[in-house]
Amino acid sequence: MAIITALTLDAASGVATMAVQHGTSEVTIRGLISPTGPVTLEVLHALALQTDTSSAVWVVSPGGLAPFPPQPHPSSSFDWSAGVWIDDLAAWQEDQLAAAKTARDATEYGPFTWNGHTFDGDEAAQRRLGFALAGAQAALAAGDTTWSVPWTLADNTTITLSAQDVVAVYTALATHNILGAHAAYDTAKVQIMSATSIPAGSTI
Repeated sequence: MAIITALTLDAASGVATMAVQHGTSEVTIRGLISPTGPVTLEVLHALALQTDTSSAVWVVSPGGLAPFPPQPHPSSSFDWSAGVWIDDLAAWQEDQLAAAKTARDATEYGPFTWNGHTFDGDEAAQRRLGFALAGAQAALAAGDTTWSVPWTLADNTTITLSAQDVVAVYTALATHNILGAHAAYDTAKVQIMSATSIPAGSTI
């Protein structure tokens, strides 16, 4: 036997939510309420008693009572009057750009390799490498062939870098940032903003 255990009404949207107890299980039924119909609180109450536990959430749509459909995309919004999910392209594009920026930053400040060695790429490591580059360039300009600097790698082992090595490592970092991070983001941004509909799978 179905028993109504709770009722809430969102004044802004007009959507009512009822909790329905079926033995030891509880389901929810939601619908857009109108005092003049077609769905009134009385109608919602009657439909609530027709639910079962085959779906955790039920929705009252123009087609009648139905299991609440899964959200196709995180940026989709539910049209309670039509009983369907509506794709919001602008919201999807905003979400995808945010995800692409996060991926770009993770790559930009992630590890990179040079000559078979893996270097840390976080902001502190990049700042230290910039200081080392200044020293290396000064040594090269002075013709100092003995200049070197010890460097701790991502795996915490240490190698010695010559001035030429430091310049090469910095070049590898720049290539990693420009090609590996920003170029990929720029490509994704063009694809995201040129989309005219949300693609299957919801990601570019």
